[in-house]
Amino acid sequence: LVLFCFSALPQELFDNDSPIWTRFYSNPDSRELSDEAIKSLDEVLLKTGTKRMIVGHTPQQMGINHAAGGKVWRIDTAMCAMMGGKPEVLEILGNEISVITEAHKLPAAKRKARPRIANVE
Repeated sequence: LVLFCFSALPQELFDNDSPIWTRFYSNPDSRELSDEAIKSLDEVLLKTGTKRMIVGHTPQQMGINHAAGGKVWRIDTAMCAMMGGKPEVLEILGNEISVITEAHKLPAAKRKARPRIANVE
């Protein structure tokens, strides 16, 4: 049994833009990341020696999806009773990534983020 004490952690971990709470790599309309977010994501992955980041805390309209060429997966499906989302599972087996829904097992390519909306000025 491991007990975890939040009071021993730096307060910065709990700020709105902290690694725990940031929404920089996600958006609720399931759209592709901004160029700035992709650049930041690439830096984080390089510094941590990782292939991808998995984030939650921002419910996704289309369910589990990926952006930045699969470098970030957004897995918040809003499945609590109040939000009404559907249960889904992100399955990673080696280099094979799938999304399992109540009805199907979908390959990663089927859950690509929607394109960004061009800035209208």
